[in-house]
Amino acid sequence: MRFTLVLAGAAVAGGALFATPAAATVKFDPATKTGFVGKLDVQRSFGWDDAALRARTGRITFTYDTLTKDTYSVVCGRAGNRPFTVLHDRVFARDFLNAVVVRDTTAAPSGFRITGAGTGISGTTVGPTVGLPCPEERKGKTVRSARVVSTAFTGTLSANFGGVSKTLWRGRG
Repeated sequence: MRFTLVLAGAAVAGGALFATPAAATVKFDPATKTGFVGKLDVQRSFGWDDAALRARTGRITFTYDTLTKDTYSVVCGRAGNRPFTVLHDRVFARDFLNAVVVRDTTAAPSGFRITGAGTGISGTTVGPTVGLPCPEERKGKTVRSARVVSTAFTGTLSANFGGVSKTLWRGRG
């Protein structure tokens, strides 16, 4: 499935809406981890002009983070206790993406072609489980029952430079 985010004429920063000079487009396919990020997307995210982008182009990296969040209905303690909702971050993964600088006819960077994942890391955690400690101690000592009610997926494409990460694209499933 291919997702496209189009920012046309406006960018949101600090809760306020600011006009911007031109449209920018991030195209990213989370299934193949490929796509394109225009130079304006990176410049606007970091607040850079053309000279700053040109000087930093070779040190910009891209990552794709995914998070799977489960919503549980949990009962702790004695029989007859009321169920309550628990949000649980089950799986987190980060892919370090390969990218090629795309240059215009003057050799200035015009964008970045993302060609796929190079390496990645992931981790998982155990959600509320019968017999384990209750996620809310005041509701009982141990989990009596736990049922997954829903699962949500979020994927985030980010540009990274000098220890700072800026979100360029977000998808939900």
